Amino acid sequence: MLGVRRAVTATGMSVLWKFTSQVPEERRNKLLAISSFREVIDRLVTGTVEAFTAERRRDPPCSGYVRASFSIGVGEQAFDLFFNSPVGYRAQYCISVERGREQNRLLIAALTPTCLRFLAGREEPGFPTESVLASLQGTDAKVWIPETEWPNVGEVHIEFQPWMLKMQTANEGGASD
Repeated sequence: MLGVRRAVTATGMSVLWKFTSQVPEERRNKLLAISSFREVIDRLVTGTVEAFTAERRRDPPCSGYVRASFSIGVGEQAFDLFFNSPVGYRAQYCISVERGREQNRLLIAALTPTCLRFLAGREEPGFPTESVLASLQGTDAKVWIPETEWPNVGEVHIEFQPWMLKMQTANEGGASD
C-alpha cells in the first residue's frame, strides 16, 4: 500500500498535492479553493451532453459487447478542477483505488439523468435505453477525459510525492514509464 502525505495550505486546509511555480497563482488558488469532490460533481453536472455512441467492442475479452459512451462538454474551470484539483478525480484514486471507484460511481449516478435525457430519441438499433442504463451502471463504467484534451502532457506541474519519486526512478522509454 502506498502511503500518502497531505500538504497543508496557508488556510490550514490539508491538500493531497501542491503545484509548481509554473502554475499561475490565480489558477492555483482556484484549484485549491474547492474542498470536496462533491463540489467537482456539482460543476460537472451543469455540462452539456454533446454526443452519444454505442461503442461496439472488438478486442477480446470484450468482443461482441457494447458500451455506452457519452461526451459531455464542461467549462475550462470545471475540467481543470475535475482533473487537476487536489480533491479531483485523480486525487480520489490517489487516496485509494476503492475511494476512486466510489467517487466514480457517484459521478456517473449524478450524470446519468442528463445522459438519458440526451439519449431520448437517439437510441441506436439493438442498444435500447435499458441497455444504455445497464452500461452506465456497470461496475467497470468510468468517467475520463479524452487524451487529446491533455495539454502539455510532458510537463509536470503537480507535486505529488509518489509521482515525483516514480518519475525520478523511471527509465526513459521503459515499460514502467
